[in-house]
Amino acid sequence: MKPLDVKSFVFDLGGTLYGPTDLVGEIRGFLEELGLTGFTDDAIQRSNDAADAWLDEMMFGTNAHAHWEPSHDEFEQYDRIVLTTLGVVDNLDDYVARYQHKWDVRIASLKEQLFEGCKSTLEELHSRGYRLAAASNRWGTPLPYLERDGIADLFESVEYSNVPGYRKPSPYMLVQVASQLHVNPIKMAYVGNVVKYDIVAAQRAGAVPILLAWGNVDEEKLAPSGTTILKKATELLELVGSNGHRKEHRQR
Repeated sequence: MKPLDVKSFVFDLGGTLYGPTDLVGEIRGFLEELGLTGFTDDAIQRSNDAADAWLDEMMFGTNAHAHWEPSHDEFEQYDRIVLTTLGVVDNLDDYVARYQHKWDVRIASLKEQLFEGCKSTLEELHSRGYRLAAASNRWGTPLPYLERDGIADLFESVEYSNVPGYRKPSPYMLVQVASQLHVNPIKMAYVGNVVKYDIVAAQRAGAVPILLAWGNVDEEKLAPSGTTILKKATELLELVGSNGHRKEHRQR
């Protein structure tokens, strides 16, 4: 098998290095705390999709830049769409304010934690001379997480965006990383956990796609030919070997 000849590893964050957010579960929990119950998963997902569609349209209309993020008022309008789509009408303004406050507290809590083995893997890759970076679909810089966990200094570039056209599966962030590191994209591996965002973005950027699926068989089945599939972060070290050359490993 041809060695993995790369100089850089770029990582997705949520679901790849950090535990994923159960969005529907989070929303249901907040609704129940507000006394709003009885919603199915599908209904909650549809309400969130409706709000996402409104927000995407607004970002397109205003030509939002890569690091744009909604204001408090815009987040409340987003919440208003979520709640009205779920059929909440009475006392809507009060529910919107209380619902958004719960999200504000949740986001400030830095709840997500590193998956087991991620920190040591990053440190080892860094010690072997690989240049590390991050590229994540998100609002706001992830640096508070990286600094809390003592890994911020391992990353030479941290790109983030949740704006359509910039966020994955667009290759924009990966191309930005390659430019900042002065690394040809074909010498760069992108490690992510979702095929339709991460693997597609890697392919579009010309980078080496690595699916860190953490045992998610359904996601593994979606991986296109040429994708290297891992079940845990520490397998990256087996992939490159002690001398930086890849050993035999599963490829799809």
